[in-house]
Amino acid sequence: MEPAHGRLGPWLLERFGIPRDILPRAADDCGPFGHLALDGERVPLALCTGDQAAALFAWGPPPGDEVEVNAGTGAFASLALAAPRAERHGLLLSVIHRCRDEVRHALEGTVNGAASALDRVMADEGLDPGTAWARLDRWLDEETTPPLFLNGVGGLGAPFWRPGFPSRFIGGGNAPARLVAVVESIVFLLGEILERMPLAEHGVRRIRISGGLAALDGLCRRLAAVSGLPVARARQCEATAQGAARLAAAVAGGDGGWPEFHPERVFTPEPDPGLERRREAWREALHRALER
Repeated sequence: MEPAHGRLGPWLLERFGIPRDILPRAADDCGPFGHLALDGERVPLALCTGDQAAALFAWGPPPGDEVEVNAGTGAFASLALAAPRAERHGLLLSVIHRCRDEVRHALEGTVNGAASALDRVMADEGLDPGTAWARLDRWLDEETTPPLFLNGVGGLGAPFWRPGFPSRFIGGGNAPARLVAVVESIVFLLGEILERMPLAEHGVRRIRISGGLAALDGLCRRLAAVSGLPVARARQCEATAQGAARLAAAVAGGDGGWPEFHPERVFTPEPDPGLERRREAWREALHRALER
């Protein structure tokens, strides 16, 4: 094994009681990694990467002046860095691509319960998922006084790091209002992540959003209001598969003909006093719960 951090690798091995010689060699993202058998053909395996890392490359190398929010089962906010940094404020420092002499890093925060949290509440409320998903954007417009939701679905990730945090609603409301509260909890958690990122230092000018939840106008509007940044959405919201394909093509020596990022819609920040009040109440409730 060749750990990325020489001093940390041996400590972790000893801590978890893992013999070094049973682990494979740590390698770059780019291959060759052998071949896959597919319909009688031998397909070269040229890339090995993670889903959120791949999403950052969906429209080419990630720019340093945008934050990528990829919102699907979970929601992830990532800021590409020219070099790793010591100050992380509870966020993850990830290697998003390492190929030969090129190493790219990003600061990342995680919302473990995004679409998964919505699915759970739909099930708890006895809602038909197809109908609820189809109506959710309308409910985001109509439900102006939803309750608060402390979202611990899947545990609280970066920057709070509380794996067993119990979810709960604060305040009443019907099923649509409770789903709106879940969406707002996702936005509020993303807001906490963004506040811990060095946005001004990097001249961040907007958020680029992808993933299945990016189709919700109400989520994008709220994210723009909470962050104070424009939120740009591409026509094609699926970023992970496109990013993996683009990276694989680059490894194979060809990256021509791929689309650049052209937003289908940009949501500009607009004042929302009700949302801001709910966010402050949510923050107070979350920090009280974390102190227990």
